[in-house]
Amino acid sequence: MIIKKWNGSSFDELYPKTKASEIFAADGTTGVFDANLKIKVEHLPDLAFGGLKYFYTLQASDVDTQEKIAVLFDNIHQSVGIGNLGAIKGFYFVIGESITFTAEPFSQEAGTTGRYYSWQQQNPNEEGATTTPLTFEAGDWLIVTNVSGAGDQFIPYLFSLSVVNNTYQSATSSALGIVKLFSDTAQSVAANTVTSTANRTYGIQNDGSGKLVVNVPWVDTNTTYSAATSTVAGLIELFSDTQQIVAANAVTSTTGRTYGIQVNSNGQAVVNIPWTDTNTTYAAGEGITLTGTTFRETFPVYVQATAPTTTITNALWFDI
Repeated sequence: MIIKKWNGSSFDELYPKTKASEIFAADGTTGVFDANLKIKVEHLPDLAFGGLKYFYTLQASDVDTQEKIAVLFDNIHQSVGIGNLGAIKGFYFVIGESITFTAEPFSQEAGTTGRYYSWQQQNPNEEGATTTPLTFEAGDWLIVTNVSGAGDQFIPYLFSLSVVNNTYQSATSSALGIVKLFSDTAQSVAANTVTSTANRTYGIQNDGSGKLVVNVPWVDTNTTYSAATSTVAGLIELFSDTQQIVAANAVTSTTGRTYGIQVNSNGQAVVNIPWTDTNTTYAAGEGITLTGTTFRETFPVYVQATAPTTTITNALWFDI
């Protein structure tokens, strides 16, 4: 911040620069205070040798009648000496609460002093003035930019006032201002990277209480599945959670070996394969025994050159 005072041809710097913005004291002929200026009161020092001179924090009760307003100006006037009009320029008040000055009187005596006052609002960047009522909010500054007149009933002292709005209004689509966060909870999820993808930028609005919100017109394209049927895609359960370690057979196009998937009464996927048992059942014949899959003969076999003996029952004889 730089505070400067008009010396008649240029501005003298009165306060070292601590911020990028600049603030200038009024020179008495042109109101150079920007009505949109934003700066904290504590950054403004009490300058004893010109420039801005702080008076006190102004409350509504100080100016709730025209006479009190006149007395207020008279107190400033007396603090610098009656008739010393030039010293009054640059006095400022800090507004402590919302205040509205009454409509501008033609002439108002300050008590029974015989000194009469009137006031007007100085348009900060243009010549001319607008009539009161003047409305201020807590944190604003009311600055005396010029004083003229003779102080009598017909030509009262005329105080020209400039308002420095030191408070922000609520933000709108056309005016800068303050807003509220929707929630004080810190968001731990990192934001997505900035992109220039079309159709993904949405405007900020407020929810009616000044809180920031974004309305994103999401379209739900997720498909919700029910149980699968023969005509509708859906969900099934596995028959068993046991992992099958036997490798599947290779895919083939052999006919007669493809079977459809069904579900049992529990919704579990099953395959019904119409196996046919084609194994042959064998029985033991005469002179043969069957043990499992092993056949054995039960007749003794003899091989001899002479005629067989008839004393061995069921023997088989081979002549050589």
